Amino acid sequence: MSEHSNLSVPNTMRPQAPRSSSAASVDQAHRSPGHMRTDADVVDRIGTETAKEHAHRAVSSQDLRTNAATFGSDDGILTLIAGVTDKPYRVHAKVLAQTSPYFAKLLAGPPIPPNKESLTFPDINERVMGLFTRWIYGGQLTGPTDYQTFQHHICLYILAQRFQIARLQNGVLDHVRAYYRHQNMTAPPYRLEYIYENTAGPCPMRRFLTATAAFRVLCEPAQGELSDAMAPVVARGGDLAVDFVNAMAELHFNGMEDPRKVFLISLAHAITFASTGSTVELNGIPYYIPPTSVGKLPIDQNLSNQISAGNGLLPLTVIKTNGSSYSSVNLQSTVNNYIASDDVFQTGFLNVIYVESASSYLLERKSPVTVDIGNSPLVDPGVHVLTSNGASSLPAGPYFIFTTGSVYQAWRLYSDFQGAFTETLVPDTNGSYSVLPANVPGQSLAVAVPSRLYYAPTTAKPLAGVRLGVKDIYDVSGVHTSDGNRAWYHLYPAASANALPIQRLVDAGAVVVGKMKSSQFANGETATADWVDYHSPFNPRGDGYQDPSSSSSGPGAGAASYPWLDLTIGSDTGGSIRGPSEVQGLFGNRPSHGLVALDGVMPLAPELDTGGFLTRDPVLWKAAAAALYQTNISFTNTYPKRILLDGFPTNVSSDGDAVLLNFVSALSKFLGGSASAYNITADWAAHTPANASPDLDSYLNITYPIIVSQEQTTLVRDPFYADYGAVHDGRLPFVDPVPLVRWGFGDSFPKPATLNQANANRTTFRDWFASRVLIPNNSSSSSISCSSSLYLYVGSEASVLYRNQYNGSPQPPYGFGTGRISPFAENPDFVVPLGVASYFSSITQHEEVLPVTVDIMAAKGCDGMLFNLINDLVTAGIVNHTVTGYSEVTGGDILFRRDFGKRGTY
Repeated sequence: MSEHSNLSVPNTMRPQAPRSSSAASVDQAHRSPGHMRTDADVVDRIGTETAKEHAHRAVSSQDLRTNAATFGSDDGILTLIAGVTDKPYRVHAKVLAQTSPYFAKLLAGPPIPPNKESLTFPDINERVMGLFTRWIYGGQLTGPTDYQTFQHHICLYILAQRFQIARLQNGVLDHVRAYYRHQNMTAPPYRLEYIYENTAGPCPMRRFLTATAAFRVLCEPAQGELSDAMAPVVARGGDLAVDFVNAMAELHFNGMEDPRKVFLISLAHAITFASTGSTVELNGIPYYIPPTSVGKLPIDQNLSNQISAGNGLLPLTVIKTNGSSYSSVNLQSTVNNYIASDDVFQTGFLNVIYVESASSYLLERKSPVTVDIGNSPLVDPGVHVLTSNGASSLPAGPYFIFTTGSVYQAWRLYSDFQGAFTETLVPDTNGSYSVLPANVPGQSLAVAVPSRLYYAPTTAKPLAGVRLGVKDIYDVSGVHTSDGNRAWYHLYPAASANALPIQRLVDAGAVVVGKMKSSQFANGETATADWVDYHSPFNPRGDGYQDPSSSSSGPGAGAASYPWLDLTIGSDTGGSIRGPSEVQGLFGNRPSHGLVALDGVMPLAPELDTGGFLTRDPVLWKAAAAALYQTNISFTNTYPKRILLDGFPTNVSSDGDAVLLNFVSALSKFLGGSASAYNITADWAAHTPANASPDLDSYLNITYPIIVSQEQTTLVRDPFYADYGAVHDGRLPFVDPVPLVRWGFGDSFPKPATLNQANANRTTFRDWFASRVLIPNNSSSSSISCSSSLYLYVGSEASVLYRNQYNGSPQPPYGFGTGRISPFAENPDFVVPLGVASYFSSITQHEEVLPVTVDIMAAKGCDGMLFNLINDLVTAGIVNHTVTGYSEVTGGDILFRRDFGKRGTY
């Protein structure tokens, strides 16, 4: 179906020439060296356009609303057909609706995918429509360079007004003003008539162009005389004449200021202006102060004067106490607790102290706390102490107070010196997020974190205050998603909602602090050799120049580097959580397939994709899993006694071997069971399913690359290429070598036959594995373990892969190994850090250490049992929390940094 728009009158947005030769010739007659010229002076006499008439049916607004219901306003692609050549521009209906109130109203209705639906605008110049579609996807306006491009900008302004996009109107006007200023030009009469005929008034463009014409009349040698072309325009009266006379009067009274060099036009109705917060330093530590107050305290004039003297704000500490009095001893205890539990608080916040009682007795009596801290060495003699006879809504902790008594939170700023983040975020009041408008030394992004004292976990908010980093394939409301590709980031609009996994964590109280780097489109890439659009994050362990693994590279590097970051969420299709967890000594989980919803997450292959965590804290890991899985998890504590060991050493030939074998011994003793070597390829060969090859490696050799390549080309590449080409005249976007190789591999096989066969092979393996190796217990009895066995394989053993080496051209991910078992069998696969082992670094020329980890698998659906088992192993002292820095066991400075913690920015 095709609708012809009644948006504009004929020729409204077609390039216009002067109405007659006199318009140009008369204006030229006023020219002399050094004098101003009209834009008609540079017209290359194109004449009035004689394009073919494009017959179209005018329809009412009601017709448009009715027919537009079929376009969909959320997910569909709408084709905008422009000009006499019927040039098509494919645009997301959702993008149009978010950008333009005109289209938002037009496309209101059920979100029915539009497929081939289109709107025709025969009176909009093709180039102008191209500028518009490029702009709505983030393209920058470059400004006119000649008469033709200037006319395009005038038409674009008219389009922006009709489509009700004030931001585009202002941008175009800025370019028009700059062009007139640089070319020393003013508007000729025909230009004024054109803009008045085709815009609704009053509007800034009318006022600006009229002001330039008035300026010409008043500043030319024959001051105050109208040209032969301008005189009849004024004589006809109307809005143009009135505005022209008013512009002359305004210029007279404001000292003849050139309207091309000053903002003569009021844009108050069209612009937005808002604070994005501010940054301060307190004792050398940088802080971000959000723009929204969280409360207000009563202050006296003396304190208000002191705050004014301190640049309008002072540090404040809010203290809650259960007693009726508060002494120096109490203050010392409070400060000790605050410093021990919170990295944002420091004694510099004791400039102003607000003490409030949490005692119900005092609150009922409306009695303030008696405070006597004058002899405390923690405070200056001039400290201001505030008390209240009621309860405020302010949690305990550090704040900043302004002269009005308004109170603002304190967010400490850290440097992302490991390059783990793509964008760092702060929450908006409407539940979405904005990019952090702050920076600190460190040659990297700044990350802002709120005080931990503001939060207390509850049943409803078990993750209250947990600082969360999000892999940049998950949508976060208000923020663009990159999927590791710059073109993708700039092509698509910011997300309008959180991905479902992120929303679940936010609902549980987590605080999103930023989006973290992913290798491109979640394909496996090696640092330096394969990363092009973005630089791979740095693995902090050992010499600091080991590959961080992928594709959850940012979540892994961040969790291993930053003590101020509690939890990161990644994705795992073929190893993208497990790999980074293994090489950086973190707890990481690939869930049973299908137990974690992935709405709002970029797909690699839906039949393999999962979402899980990377963290140093197994207790937090379990709590976060409960929020993420929701009802899809049961935490049981009856454990298997049979342990299968795949690829484990049989004797100690290195310190890594000792770590692994000691763990197996301790685990067997803890379970009261036994461990035995297991070879999955031999077992498959001995018990091969019907119609399958006995050679497991051969049978599954191309299963993984076929699934991920053919699924992603359909779900990601093809629509991406089409959308990008629609905006960029059929061009292709840049894509890193690894995705291109994988996609090309998938294209070399017929669809869907090859994909169907790959999934059939995968399903055969899954069913065999569930019936023979890790057999789920479907009984409801709590005395029987969820899984028949535990399956262990070596995750890492001081594995070395330097990031300063090239590895040849990328290849499709052929083959089968232990890391492919869980993607094919759909069972949970959890990484557990055990310790470290030594290696000789070619970077430092010293002995260094890297993580030793084990992967533990159980039957599908037994995720809760594994979480409980690992936490019980922590309680028993068999497994330990890990720490950030050089070593997962002892911590220490990341080697490239010799000033760890300098000025508090790290």
